[in-house]
Amino acid sequence: MSNEQQIRLDITSPIKKQRHLPALQPSSSSLDCATSYKYSVEANAQAEANTAKRRQSRTRNTVLAMVIVTELIVQILSAAMVPFFPDHAKRYLNADSTIVGVIFSLYPLSLFLTSLVIGMASARFGRAFVYTSGLILLGGGTVGFGFCNDLTSIMIMRVVQGIGGGCINVAGMALLLQVSINIERDVGLDQAAIGLGYIVSHFWLVLVIMIQWERFQLFF
Repeated sequence: MSNEQQIRLDITSPIKKQRHLPALQPSSSSLDCATSYKYSVEANAQAEANTAKRRQSRTRNTVLAMVIVTELIVQILSAAMVPFFPDHAKRYLNADSTIVGVIFSLYPLSLFLTSLVIGMASARFGRAFVYTSGLILLGGGTVGFGFCNDLTSIMIMRVVQGIGGGCINVAGMALLLQVSINIERDVGLDQAAIGLGYIVSHFWLVLVIMIQWERFQLFF
């Protein structure tokens, strides 16, 4: 048989079917390892999620408590001078009622005038930084107010108090809204703290007046 006939025979001959090897089936041990690894990954992810939730819950509760307590203190400090300062200013600083009224109004006036700037500063420098700065300003202004011996210094310290109170009010509310998951409840608690601060400050006023009245009656 010639080479040409051999080639034709090879072309026309049916193609032999190739035998397919059976697919390898995974063993039970490998399935168990894959299943246990999957469960381990899911358990670790769930544990990390629970840890993150607990951390967020602690942060939220800390911010809420900090804002509420600070708002309470701010309202008390802003009105704590009411019982004794008018008499002190008239007796030792020769200030009339108009000057005393101006000193009282400097706190809300400075708070009102700086609130917009404080809001812009919170967005740029961070709410926590502005909030901490407000605490420092309010504390320093309050302490300085107590040590001032002239009207000019008292007015300056009153303005510093107002700026500090504005930082606390604006940045504190922003922090509260940032971490809150129940805005209605948390804002309600914040406003309740402000109202309680007014109540405590006025109770302080009534208590001081009663003590002074008792001392006045001792002379008769």
